[in-house]
Amino acid sequence: MGLILITPAAAEPIDVSEAKASPSLRVATATDDTDIGVLIATARDMAETITRRAFVTQTWEYVLDGFPTGGIVLPMPPLQSVTSIKYIDTDGTQQTLDALLYAVDTDSEPGLVVPAYGESWPSTRDEVNAVRVRFVAGYGDAADVPAAIKTWIKMRVGTLYDNPQALVVGQTVMNVPRDFIDGLLDGYRVISF
Repeated sequence: MGLILITPAAAEPIDVSEAKASPSLRVATATDDTDIGVLIATARDMAETITRRAFVTQTWEYVLDGFPTGGIVLPMPPLQSVTSIKYIDTDGTQQTLDALLYAVDTDSEPGLVVPAYGESWPSTRDEVNAVRVRFVAGYGDAADVPAAIKTWIKMRVGTLYDNPQALVVGQTVMNVPRDFIDGLLDGYRVISF
């Protein structure tokens, strides 16, 4: 079982100008714009890892050794759509499952793919990585990312920029307890898998 990033997000949840204008950073010059851009990517990666979510639209492939008994729970919510389901049939030939043979639940988090009513998953060859589900995940574009997540990213960028050592457990960041900052992500953490 594995998860492969196929197409990364085209943009970060915040841009350099937003980060520079935030109270946690307040940088007026362009001297460090490249470094700030890297810090934004680093903070976003940290937040996506903590929450186990995709923020800005991206394409992933979830790889399984076979079809499960029930549905396929897709990681990295929110799920936007399923692009394809490919599998190795019992003869060893890769097949693409017709989209009419499965249903996609984008309302649940994490998203779910189940056989369509009256259908069942096809048989696969007994080998590793026999099933590949390609899907699109994320809130949409940067404007669609929740404000609490953007605030967390801005605060982390400010901390990393001003004091990279301040991320040690138990320290205070910008006179704000670390628990408060990390609490901004609590409502977005994906618990089940």
